[in-house]
Amino acid sequence: LQRRFSWRRQAVLSPEDRQKLGSGSFQVRSDQPVPESCLLVDDVFTTGTTLEACAASLKVAGAVRVIGLAVLRGGPKVG
Repeated sequence: LQRRFSWRRQAVLSPEDRQKLGSGSFQVRSDQPVPESCLLVDDVFTTGTTLEACAASLKVAGAVRVIGLAVLRGGPKVG
């Protein structure tokens, strides 16, 4: 996968803005075959926008199964 355009820093965005930003943000590189099953690994899961955008691109390119894994769970900052 590769980014189609740069994102602003997501930590300062609302969940709604993150979702708008994610749609169509990634594309599958044309020089790489797409496996039937893919595992996506993200550093922090906050709204799921990055994993959803990546999974959608992989499925359009022919992936049958996409599994997402995040190392940390983020959330809104308190105080």
